[in-house]
Amino acid sequence: EGERPTAIFAASDVMAFEVLDDAKQLGIKVPEELSVIGFDNNLSEANSTRLATFEQPIVDMARLGIESLYQMSLGLAKLPVKVLLEAKFIKGRTTAPVK
Repeated sequence: EGERPTAIFAASDVMAFEVLDDAKQLGIKVPEELSVIGFDNNLSEANSTRLATFEQPIVDMARLGIESLYQMSLGLAKLPVKVLLEAKFIKGRTTAPVK
C-alpha cells in the first residue's frame, strides 16, 4: 500500500463533494488527514459542508464570451481569443495546513 495524498484539488465542486463522500466512507478525516478543494463555487452555499473552493467570475465570463462572439461575427477579433480572469479563493472548512 502506497502513500496517500494529503490534498485533492478537484476540477469542480461536484467532484470535490464526491471526494468528501468517498473519504467519509473510507474513514479518512477531512481536513485533518485530507484537504479537499473544489473549483467553481456553485454548490458551496447549497451544502452544510463549507467546501474550500475557487469562485469563477461567471458574469464576466458570459459578458466577455458574448462580446468576443460579436467581435468575431464582425470579423474584428483575431482567433484564438484569450482572456485571463481571476478566480477568488473561498477558504471553507475542508483544508488544513501541511504537517
